[in-house]
Order: sequence, then C-alpha cells, then structure tokens
Amino acid sequence: MKQIYMILIVSISLNALSYSQGNSYNFTYEEMSTLINKHFIKYSTGQESTTSSSFAAIDLKETEFTFSPIFITKNFDVWNAKFKGGITDGAASLFNNNKFNTNMSVDVQYNLNLTNGRIRVIGYLEEDYVKFRKEKIDCLKKNLSELKEYISKDDKLKNKDYVTRIDNILKQIPDNDVSSNLQKHEELLIKIYNELDEEINTLKNLNDNEKEILLDKFTIWSNRIADASKKRASEFKFTQFKTKWLTLGVSARNDEFRLVNRAETFDNQVQKNNYVSYGAKIQYNSYDYRKYGNTLFYSVGLNFKRKSNFSSLKKIDITENAAIGSNGQLIRTSNDKFTAYEGLYKEDLNQMDIAADFFYFIDRFQDIGLHLYENSRFMDFVKPSHDLGIGVVFPFKKKDSIVMNAEIYYTLKNIFNTKNTTFGLLERNDIGLRFTFPFDAI
Repeated sequence: MKQIYMILIVSISLNALSYSQGNSYNFTYEEMSTLINKHFIKYSTGQESTTSSSFAAIDLKETEFTFSPIFITKNFDVWNAKFKGGITDGAASLFNNNKFNTNMSVDVQYNLNLTNGRIRVIGYLEEDYVKFRKEKIDCLKKNLSELKEYISKDDKLKNKDYVTRIDNILKQIPDNDVSSNLQKHEELLIKIYNELDEEINTLKNLNDNEKEILLDKFTIWSNRIADASKKRASEFKFTQFKTKWLTLGVSARNDEFRLVNRAETFDNQVQKNNYVSYGAKIQYNSYDYRKYGNTLFYSVGLNFKRKSNFSSLKKIDITENAAIGSNGQLIRTSNDKFTAYEGLYKEDLNQMDIAADFFYFIDRFQDIGLHLYENSRFMDFVKPSHDLGIGVVFPFKKKDSIVMNAEIYYTLKNIFNTKNTTFGLLERNDIGLRFTFPFDAI
C-alpha cells in the first residue's frame, strides 16, 4: 500500500534563544500545500511570471479573468495550469461597443524545486515548534491506540505481534516529551504506523469485507492527521525561510479580432480573423521570507512565442449605420459600434521576451509590497520594445489568511519609443488594478 506520509526534511539554524536550536522541521504533504498557498499568494498577481499558488484573478484594465490551480507532487515540485480569457479591446469597450474582440489562453507550468525537495527554514518560534510537534505526536498516538483496540477484538489479528509492537513504541514516548526528542519520536510513530497499515491490509487471511472495514478506518485516521497538519501549518509562525525553483512552461493563446483593410471594397473592408499562438518559457525564482525583516521575491525568465504581430496593430473604433425606415421627412437609423484593428498584419513570427519581477515587502508593513517589473520583446521584422512598471500590492486578510490580493500598477510602454509614436514617455502608459482571490485546489 502506498505510503500515507511524505516527509520533507527542512534544515534549521537558530539565531536567538526564542527560536529553535538544532532541530529540523519535517513538512507533511498537507502542511506543504497550506504553506505554499498561504505565503506565495502575496506575489500572485495574475501576470505570466507570478504564478505559484492557487488563485482566481481579475484585471480591470485588460478586462481579463484568470483561473489558476496548482498541484503538488510527491517531491514537492509544483504543477500549475493557468486559464485566461478576456476582451482584447479593454474595459472601455464594455460601455462603447456592441461587438468585442476576445482572447483565450492556457499556460501549463512545472515548477522544479532547486533545494533538493526542501524549503530551508532558518528560524521559527520555539513555543510553536514544541506545540505543533506535540499535537502531531498526540494525533499519531491516538490513532495507534485505536488500532490496538481494534486488533485486540479481531480473532484473525490479535494473535499477531501487532499489539506488542504498538505497546513497545508507545512506551518509548512519554506524555511530557522534551523538545529535543520530538522529531525522533514523530518519525518513529510515522514509521510504525505506515508499516502496520501496509502489513495488515495485505494479509491473505482477511476477506474483502474485513479489508474494506480496515481501509475505512485507516482513511479516517489519515484524514484526522491531514486535517491536523493543515491547521498546524496555517498557524505555524515561521520567522524566516528560503526556497528557489525553476519554472518550465508551455502556452497557447487564441485571438479573435476584426481586421480592417481600407483598400478593399466596402463589403470586404472588415474581416473577422482568428489566430492561435504558441509559446515556451524558462524562469528562475527565489523567495526569502522574513517575519522580522524585509521579505523578497524575484524572478528572471525567457519566454519564446510563435505568434502574429496583432499586438502592434492600430486600434480604431468603427460605427456602422443602417436605415430602418423614414416618413419622407425623418430617417430612423440604427448603429453598430465595434473596435477593429488595422495595419500590416503578419502571422507566424518569432518573439523572445525577457521578463523580470521583483517584490519587496517592508519590515514594518509586511502586508504592503512594492512590485517592480520589466519586459523586453524581440520580434521578427519589428523593432525591440521595452516596458517598465511599478505596482503596489495590498493583501486583504481575514484573521491571518489572505482573502484578496489587490495591486495598483503603472506601466511605461515602449520606453525607448522604437515605434516612433507621437506620444511622450509618460503618455505611453497603462494604469490599472488587478485582484487575485486565493483558493485551495491541491
């Protein structure tokens, strides 16, 4: 039978008497899931380069909705899929247009842990360490005691050495355990629990009904420990930890839009167009959390895309009037408003993006973060362009959990004006709001 527990060994170093000294903290799968969604939501803003937790997001400026669940592997690597849909014309089109140009995309990423399946915890409060270790041990001892009671009443099991083995383990663990033995005793309990789980459920003298009863009991016990682990992780007060990971991703995006060609006849001037672009990315990420200091996150990545030059086309608003009827003096008409794009349109172009993000959460204001970001684009037949932006992130909390992340951002577009537009530097900008809502999809 598969192992019920997957343990992540975390190295601990200590710098003050109030912190743990010489201990290591073992994460279970459930605790790791809770930890990722609790901490990494801070910098999940819905952008391509900031996706490491489960969330849904809305960007009011881009009129886009994002849904992004994550899934954690046994090695504590993280898979995430991001689904995005929106109106290409922006929020203003909701009030001005009858027809919209739309986009849909999917982005699948694999986040490879670069710390050998570990998150390096540098410090935590000693009282939390002792409290939550003891809770885990008490939960395991309770499960083993219930298992012992069940075995003692079963004729096919009570003659085995299971009861003796359980008694021998429980005798080694005193009720008032000292902190230096907590990890050793927790691992001892997990080991015997998993061994008994596997041995008992593979006994040949048990019929299917008896095995099903046992399986149900082990499921109840495992759920009890999983629930305790999640609660323990959500309340655990780390003072500092670090982790690094490499992101590998593939993506596809479908754009539907209206293309204008003034040289065509009237009936053919506006044509509906559809194009699917593809991409692949690699990105390095680093996160350094400090409860009593400045928390930092940064990422640097390359993103290759096979796409069209749709984003460089000029956006124009079109109104089509049609006569409904007249009475000889007055003419009644209806109008159809929509946004279209014009320019020299090309498909199957290669584009390479270089993107960097930096988040800085200040010591005294851990719930307010500064976000700096840069994106450089290099495309076939198009001059390179460079965007530079700044944002302020405001996590909204209920008790100690983030229920919504808001970011107000300001982006300077094409800062070197390689497209030779007539707009000044500060006029080539985007200002908007992004909202992300965390959820547990693991």
